[in-house]
Amino acid sequence: MAFFEIAKEFIMNKPPNLKGPHFYKADSDLRAQLEQLKEFYKTAPDHIKPQVEQDIKMLHYGIAGEEKVAFELNNSYMPMIVLHDLHLEYGDLSAQIDFLVITNKVNIVLECKNLFGHLEVNDRGDFIRTFEYKGKLIKEGIYSPITQNARHLEMIKKIRLKTKNNFITRSGFLKYFDDIYKSVVVLANPKTCFLQ
Repeated sequence: MAFFEIAKEFIMNKPPNLKGPHFYKADSDLRAQLEQLKEFYKTAPDHIKPQVEQDIKMLHYGIAGEEKVAFELNNSYMPMIVLHDLHLEYGDLSAQIDFLVITNKVNIVLECKNLFGHLEVNDRGDFIRTFEYKGKLIKEGIYSPITQNARHLEMIKKIRLKTKNNFITRSGFLKYFDDIYKSVVVLANPKTCFLQ
């Protein structure tokens, strides 16, 4: 059974008294990745260790950011189903969605970024992060979380469209997709400065 059919079955059979958030999948694969990196660090050659240290630090930030978002969702008291760290595949494509929030009226594809430093978006829509690392000011481009989430929505659309077998359901799905599925990008670090 395809993922969306399982989710639909779960939602349709949800307790009628669902009054607040329900985390159907609360854990993330980030913790397992972190443990693997820590093990690798022990035997890594010295010239690779600084990069592994940076990767470990970034994973810590990612985990902390997702925990902040999960905390806020859990304390929203809104009736919703939350799927965390969702992995989708379609053909040769794959996507990892931080949170899929399902309500009676809308489904939110939520991308969480726990960035540090100053974040700037230029006229072309490029995301540029500036931060200090070991006394040096580092400026780097990062992949646009807006583009990333738009691709997540496109993948969901393709997967769901494949299950629509007749013209009427396909047309209705395409017509209302943008009303039902929304993209939200959350900057989980309150100290991040967003410059535009």
